[in-house]
Amino acid sequence: MEQDGKPVVAVNPDFVYLDTSVWIELFQAYRTRKDRLIERIGKAVGNQEYRLLVSTVNFFELIGTSGDISGHFCPDSFRALDFVRQTSALQPPMIPEQEVRRFVNQTKSEVRILDRENLAIKSMMEAFEQRKNGNTQWVHDRRQWWDECNERDKVLNLDADLYELTGVIAYDSMTNVIRARNEVLHGPLDGVKARREQLARKKMGHKGKKAIPPEGKEIMELIRHRIDRYLREKYGAAKVNMVASRLGLVFPEWTRIARDIARSARLSLSDAKKEMPAVYWQAKVDYYNRYYGRQGASGQLGDRNHAVYIPYCSYFGTCDNRLVKALESEFTAVFVEDGLHLFRTSEDS
Repeated sequence: MEQDGKPVVAVNPDFVYLDTSVWIELFQAYRTRKDRLIERIGKAVGNQEYRLLVSTVNFFELIGTSGDISGHFCPDSFRALDFVRQTSALQPPMIPEQEVRRFVNQTKSEVRILDRENLAIKSMMEAFEQRKNGNTQWVHDRRQWWDECNERDKVLNLDADLYELTGVIAYDSMTNVIRARNEVLHGPLDGVKARREQLARKKMGHKGKKAIPPEGKEIMELIRHRIDRYLREKYGAAKVNMVASRLGLVFPEWTRIARDIARSARLSLSDAKKEMPAVYWQAKVDYYNRYYGRQGASGQLGDRNHAVYIPYCSYFGTCDNRLVKALESEFTAVFVEDGLHLFRTSEDS
């Protein structure tokens, strides 16, 4: 967007994605000492015509959890990004979904990452205007929704953590797994909170006992789990279970389901990274968060939402130590200042 609010079209620009920790660092540097850190980031990119990818995760995470939760949405903060052209990215779940659907259906369709509706940037602008008008309730309402999503996410991660710690499968069938997951994702919030407290107590009883599996093996398990979930959504859990059980039952679509299960089983790590890069990076960041993060009762939220943009941008910036550790295993940092690391994530950048 130009200063007058009109959109600008660019052909094959460099995309720079900064996770929310970097946004906060940019704002803090400008508010306290009028330091435009973004200019040094731009020099590291070497192209002042780059576009800053903005996600709805940036928007929600900029709304704090206490005090003036609209504090970042003020002129003293956003002047840190003056003259930086910005582009909205699709919401995180939409990108891996496209990759898995393309892999299973064996199509050549391109994965869309840009949001024509500009939801992220419109949300930022609206929050800025609402704060200027003194309407903090608008921001509180959106923060409440985001906190609820995180509450549900924590329960799912605690459930996975307990399986890693104990090796005990808590459900007697895949149908029950899906039912339990749907209850967490869509059920009453009071029940979700009660479930979280129950799982947290169990997890704390195993504190310090988690073994760290090989990275590649764990990533592949997470990727195959993602594919398996899509197959059950596409064909129905009952049909997939019948094929997976190898009981010899034959019914319409049996051959197709068996073929898809076999393709998933044969999938190598290098092929998964090539065909489903966002799913790969989500799984990798999840691995680093789960096994190298602090093991506490809250579960491991990590940066999986930010991770989906890593393979679709030219540069990725973060101040998060675990995310830096994951990125350093495959990319080179082109800019480091204090805790901020900017990585070149595209070979042709």
